[in-house]
Amino acid sequence: MREQVTPGAWRGRAGVAGGVHLAEYGNTLFGCCMELDVAAGRELRYFPCGDRLLFGVLSANDSGLDSPCYHALDRTGRIVFTRLDETMLLINVAERDVGTLATPPCDAPAAFHRLGVASPRSRAEDRPAGVVSLY
Repeated sequence: MREQVTPGAWRGRAGVAGGVHLAEYGNTLFGCCMELDVAAGRELRYFPCGDRLLFGVLSANDSGLDSPCYHALDRTGRIVFTRLDETMLLINVAERDVGTLATPPCDAPAAFHRLGVASPRSRAEDRPAGVVSLY
């Protein structure tokens, strides 16, 4: 069952009378995720709507290889996602960004019940200058 989030659900949350809050994190492969909190000084946290997108982070396992973890709250690592969609099935796709898995706020609309990503950021500071990238 798909729940549509209407502008009325967001009215007033951005601190502007009659405003609609539309901050998002995303790309062309997994789509976009909404920021659900508008408190001043907040940590940026983004959450998928519905069940088609799962976020995880890569973490080293006993063999020294990175493996995706989709359930460990507050774990920070390279973002990985799985998109369960009839139009495009993508499993364990690693992003360039680093982030932390986070739970949606308790007052989030019902469709926003999956783990999201907190403080997504580029790993660019970890790369030496002059490295060629595909992006």
